Amino acid sequence: MKAIKKFDEGLYVVEKYTAMTILVAMLAVVTLQVLNQSLLHLSITWTEEVCTILLMWFMLIGASIAIKKGSQLIVDFIFIKTKGLLRKILEVFIALFTIFTCAYIARSGYYLVQTHINRGLIYGITRAPYWVASLSIPVCFTLCTIRNIIVFIYTIYGWSHTEPSGKAEEGGENKA
Repeated sequence: MKAIKKFDEGLYVVEKYTAMTILVAMLAVVTLQVLNQSLLHLSITWTEEVCTILLMWFMLIGASIAIKKGSQLIVDFIFIKTKGLLRKILEVFIALFTIFTCAYIARSGYYLVQTHINRGLIYGITRAPYWVASLSIPVCFTLCTIRNIIVFIYTIYGWSHTEPSGKAEEGGENKA
C-alpha cells in the first residue's frame, strides 16, 4: 500500500506544478493583452483563444487536485445523519459511482478528440486544432478516475486520503 501512497503523492506533485505552470501562462497572456491594450491601444486577437484553452486545462486538472484534497463539492447532509456501517457502505457506493462516471466522461472525451481530429476542426484566429483543448477532457477525467480509485482504496482500508504523505497512518489515525 505504500506504493499507492507514493504514486498518489507523485501524481499530486505533477498535477500541482502543471496547474501552476498553466496559471502563470494564463497570467502572462492576460498581462500581455492588458498592457498592449492600455499602452499601444491595440488588441492581440489570439489571447482569448489561448486563455480559453489554458483555462479548460487548469479547471480540469484542478478537479483532480480537489479530489486529492477532499475539497470537491459534496452534499454532506446524508453523511451527517449516517454513522458506522451504513456510512461506510454509502462512501463505497459514492466512490464506485464517481469512478464509473469519470471513466465514462474520459471515454466520451476520447471520442470527442477523435472527432475533432477526423474533422480537422481548428480555432479561427490561432489556427490551433480543437483537439488541443478537448484533449483536456479525457486526460483530466482519467486523472479524476485514478484519484477516485485511490479514494476508494483508502476508503476500504479506512485511511484518510486528504492527508499529505507520512501524516496519515493506517486506520486513518494521525500520530501528531
